[in-house]
Amino acid sequence: MPGDAIPFPHPGPMGAESPHARRFETALRMHEEGLEMARQNLRRHHPGASEAEIGALLGAWLGDRPGDADGIVVPWPRERA
Repeated sequence: MPGDAIPFPHPGPMGAESPHARRFETALRMHEEGLEMARQNLRRHHPGASEAEIGALLGAWLGDRPGDADGIVVPWPRERA
């Protein structure tokens, strides 16, 4: 059905076994783990907050990117001194 999630790993053009697919899957998992760590941190700092409030706080935290303030782009890969 339209809108249904595609199970991961999805054997796309590169195949589920490609190194690119494995790296991308790892990056997605790390992102999810980071979000869960941020949620746990917010729960510690706001013990009385509901899940909806934690979600709003997480969204605000994600939107606040001090390293990229005022459109400053961090070069990648970073140059070594």
